Amino acid sequence: MLWVALAGGVRAEVDGRLVDDGLLGGRQGRRLLARLAWEGRAVHRDELADGIWLERLPRTWERTLSGVITRLRIGLTDAGVLGDVITFVDGRYSLIGGGDVHIDVRDAGHDLVAAREAADRGDLECARLLADGVLQVARLPLLPGEDAEWVDVARIRHRTLLQDALDVVVDAGLRAGSYALAEGAAREAVHSEPLREAGHQRLLGVLAAQGDHAAVVTAYSACRQLLVEELGLSPSPETDAIYRQSLGAEPGDVDVASDHGAPTFGRSRTPFPVSLGEYATTLVGRESALVWLWSLWRKARMGAPLTVIIHGPPGAGKRSLAAVFAREVYAAGGEVAYRGFDGDDPTAVGQSVRRARSASLLAVLELPEGTSGDLLFEGAALVLVLSTGRLADGVSDAAVALGPLDRVSVSALADESFGRSAGSDEVDELCATLVEHSVDGSTMVLTFRMEGPTLRCTAHVEAARAVTLDEISTHILVATVDEHDVQNDGDRAVGYL
Repeated sequence: MLWVALAGGVRAEVDGRLVDDGLLGGRQGRRLLARLAWEGRAVHRDELADGIWLERLPRTWERTLSGVITRLRIGLTDAGVLGDVITFVDGRYSLIGGGDVHIDVRDAGHDLVAAREAADRGDLECARLLADGVLQVARLPLLPGEDAEWVDVARIRHRTLLQDALDVVVDAGLRAGSYALAEGAAREAVHSEPLREAGHQRLLGVLAAQGDHAAVVTAYSACRQLLVEELGLSPSPETDAIYRQSLGAEPGDVDVASDHGAPTFGRSRTPFPVSLGEYATTLVGRESALVWLWSLWRKARMGAPLTVIIHGPPGAGKRSLAAVFAREVYAAGGEVAYRGFDGDDPTAVGQSVRRARSASLLAVLELPEGTSGDLLFEGAALVLVLSTGRLADGVSDAAVALGPLDRVSVSALADESFGRSAGSDEVDELCATLVEHSVDGSTMVLTFRMEGPTLRCTAHVEAARAVTLDEISTHILVATVDEHDVQNDGDRAVGYL
């Protein structure tokens, strides 16, 4: 049996044994496997190519795509998959996986249907257990670090899965008299999708069932104020009816005065910070850190605000990690504020930024090198602080250290650039070349050439600034020309720092 996980990052198991990441064909192979697994249908090769190469297709993309699929087939066969792995008919590829394929998000969807059926027949404990299993998948970020149109659509459906599973837990808990369980799930649903009225309605019902009239008033006030401030709308008649039924009070009796003045009708979110978006590149080697940040985001939205330090030497990828995470939070409906060093940025250092507390606000702050700075950002649920050094204990709730990328990540970047796996000797030469020339006050110019089937790399240094292996790998390898161009044009400089 082939089992593929998409929530929390692409992983695969064959008969319960984890498949080594190298057998999945590198980053391009994982992207292809993820697309085939998510779609659950035959996918045309044009669709697959658009999901693998996000900016431009290689000149020989059809041949390169065929090579990626061949590597994935061989890897899964070596991992123990028997029979056909991927079939090709009329320009379309299908994931067969030996005839028995399970996808975590698809299985979770089936379990959600079963949970609803169990609740309908009165088996509330079975419904709760099935919904809990769905939540274990739905609470994980879908395909962290990936950026494509189909991924954005998939994440919307994934968020819906989370909401539907929480609704089952609320309804089952309410009917079983497990009010604490129901209230916890209802509050999680409200925090994850604050503008979804169905979540607020369930929370009001749970609080009313407990006889907590003060909590009902508080929850309704918060709902009404949020809708007025964010959308310029009042609660729906259905929400008002639940409130009146709970208390026998008129909604107008509740004071929901706002400190922000008159609401703006049709209000839209603050645009994503442009200066931060410039660093939102494809991540390699940081997927686990991205999943960890998502877990902290969920914790901060449900409880007290959190401050997290991301530290490491210049060029370790702190901004890129924060930017990719912020972009995913924004795509999921959150708000993002950025306080960097750009004087043109409206949230730059030295300018006052005052906001009301928001469970949907992520703040990214940069600290100047050698300073501790102000780690506070009023109103944010989660604050990411980017620093070149580890700060004193007690100034943050959590911290993560980023170092240079390892050989596996450098190999993945080469795979990303050339559409094929780099050999061990090639990776050794690349790493040695980069480390040798990564000195203070230097600009790296890399030239790639093909000697038969082998990729070679040379470099020379010009006076400029210090660079690191991470910077070079990220900014040079991903910009290189495809293999066809190298073979025809010979030596060719592919980028500068």
